[in-house]
Order: sequence, then C-alpha cells, then structure tokens
Amino acid sequence: MSDRLQEALKHQYIYVPRLKDKDTLPLGKQLGLAVARQHRTQLTVLSVQKSGATHHPELAKQTIVSERSGYIEDGGVVLAWCPRHQTMEKLHHLEKSVVVLVEWVSGQMAAWAKINEGACQDSCVSDRSLVVGFLLTGRG
Repeated sequence: MSDRLQEALKHQYIYVPRLKDKDTLPLGKQLGLAVARQHRTQLTVLSVQKSGATHHPELAKQTIVSERSGYIEDGGVVLAWCPRHQTMEKLHHLEKSVVVLVEWVSGQMAAWAKINEGACQDSCVSDRSLVVGFLLTGRG
C-alpha cells in the first residue's frame, strides 16, 4: 500500500484541491475508492447532480446522493465529488464517516476545509502537496 494512502487512512477529512496546473480529479476518485476498500465499506458519492457521478463508470456503481435526493448514512466513506456549499450541507450530521472532498473549481472549498477542520492552511498547497496529491485535515 502506498505511503500516501497509509497517511490518508489516519484522517477523517481528506481534501483534494483543484490545482491550476494539475487535474486532481482522477487522483481524488482513485483515493475515494481506495479508502473505501481499506475501510471495507461501500463508497457513497455525494454530487451536485447524479449525472455528475454516473458519467464515471467507477462511480456509477456506487451509491450516489445528489443535492436534491438521498441521505448519507454515518459510518462509511463519502466521496464529495465536485460539490458546492449547498451540497456539503448533506454532510453536517456525519460524525464517524470519512470524507474525501474532491474540488472542481480551484479554491472553492478551501474555506469549508478551514471552517470544519481548522488545520488546512493555504501554505499546504505546494509542490510537495502535489506529490502527496492531497491535503490532510481532521483526526490524526
């Protein structure tokens, strides 16, 4: 198992920022699926619209909750797939779940990460975090 996956498994919130020069969506998708496998639980995909997730064959096989429909059970792994702030309201009740937040618009969810975890700082986005592939916040 890779070192970055081992590190991700130590945290409740994993923030995958959209970077200007690097598409992090493939990494975020792989990370969400890998974390769910390691936790031996099904992945729930939270997306603004269901079609945003079903467009990807790996995500189409998972439980998909959209902004307008569905409920996320606590205790699993959630891939917040290109969410917006209204979509993220579906996560407020989660206490035991692991959340992998994959950002679509650069910087859009950074404030959410700061408010909810207080550990993500702008300085986290660097060449080194690009090699790591994600920013880690939360339990550790």
